[in-house]
Amino acid sequence: MGWWSSNSNWSSGWQQGSGWQSSQKWNESSKDPKWSDSTKGASQSSWNEPRESLDIKAVGILVEWQDKGPKSFGWISPIFGVPKELEGDAKRHDGDIYVACKDIDHQQPGAIISFSLYKDGQGLGAEKCKRRSVLRFVLPTAATNTLNLPKIEEKSCVAYLRYSVFFPEMEERNLTLRKYLYDAPLTLYELWGEAKDIEDELEKMGILANDDVQILLSRTMAATLESDILKAISDEELPYVPARFRIGLMLAAPLPKGGEPPSTETRLERIKGIMQP
Repeated sequence: MGWWSSNSNWSSGWQQGSGWQSSQKWNESSKDPKWSDSTKGASQSSWNEPRESLDIKAVGILVEWQDKGPKSFGWISPIFGVPKELEGDAKRHDGDIYVACKDIDHQQPGAIISFSLYKDGQGLGAEKCKRRSVLRFVLPTAATNTLNLPKIEEKSCVAYLRYSVFFPEMEERNLTLRKYLYDAPLTLYELWGEAKDIEDELEKMGILANDDVQILLSRTMAATLESDILKAISDEELPYVPARFRIGLMLAAPLPKGGEPPSTETRLERIKGIMQP
């Protein structure tokens, strides 16, 4: 089901990584993510081509979806996992990887997808696709060095993600960590993966012990929580993010009785409180 799946307004939008609008194609070509009509087609023969399944796992972002009923298809821009010897095959479609509707259950552009590679006469394709869940958090840009993050940052699928970097070491833990490069007082991160893997990583990254970290929520999600642990984040602090998604869950907010600082366990419980199995 993924996280926050009961909140339809959130699940149909940013929870799945799609930015803030509904369309076929996702593109971060400007600081305010834009959408455009598709210009890339797929040969109908790709439905009937024999496949050679490859024992290769990869991760990418679903950048385009063409809704054509039972013949619907899309394109994934790879972030990690495509070997160099196969990059030539991917270049046949500007580096993107074909995905048919029968191989993917969640078709929301902007989502991070894990998948297995196959090869056919049209090039590379994705099968056994699975959308990763996401936790978004922010902290002051001046304090980002207080997190325990891998040293190596890489830009991936730069045709779509000009204002993002990724941390390849995190893929060894079945997680995708994305950092936005907007020039703003707050820095936005996304941690994508299985809910349990994300939960296990929070302490290692120093998130639970960091008083400056806020978990980013939608207004719908925040409506179920106590107001004294929430904070409205201004447009000046976090530009390019719509107001309805700029609610911060303050992990360090004092406990309601006695005003004691919350323990690590309490902070984790606050995050679990917005998670769905």
